[in-house]
Amino acid sequence: MFTKIKETIIRAGLILLTMIMITTVVQAQETGSIAVTTTVLPGLSIEAEQNLRFGDIISGETKRVNLDGTATGSQPGDEQAGIFKISTLGNFSISFTDVPSFMVGSEAGNAGELLPVTFFSAWGTDMTTPDEGRVMSLASGTPIVINGTGEQSIFVFLGAEVNPPISQPQGTYETTITITATFGID
Repeated sequence: MFTKIKETIIRAGLILLTMIMITTVVQAQETGSIAVTTTVLPGLSIEAEQNLRFGDIISGETKRVNLDGTATGSQPGDEQAGIFKISTLGNFSISFTDVPSFMVGSEAGNAGELLPVTFFSAWGTDMTTPDEGRVMSLASGTPIVINGTGEQSIFVFLGAEVNPPISQPQGTYETTITITATFGID
């Protein structure tokens, strides 16, 4: 009987030793690490391709610079429509912000004088002329959404009309117009 107890104890010891060895092998582990990097590129950019230019205007005569750069009215000759180029990788919205109602005199004889101006706009997919029916509101903060897939360029054309009164002081008049684009609009 003592031998049986001894054999049972030896067997139990062997089983326990085997379990300890198995447990030790199962618990062995290794770890590894890798670096994760990226570069974020802008999905949108805006460039001022061409300034809006009226050229010469005679007081008391209306002059209009059309979206295609042609002019009607007073002293046609040296005009051009304004053009913004928007490059994008997808959907975006565009809107005009703080659209001025006046151009401001910038010379000694007319500094601070105001010349009323009315702007209009449309957009297209090439720089020569806007696509028919793609008129944009210039009401401040009124966006339009342009759906796109992949890389593309959109051109926003800006035209305007002025009608200086006979009493308008002569000289150069200037203003600035700003467009805002927001990328990733769904």
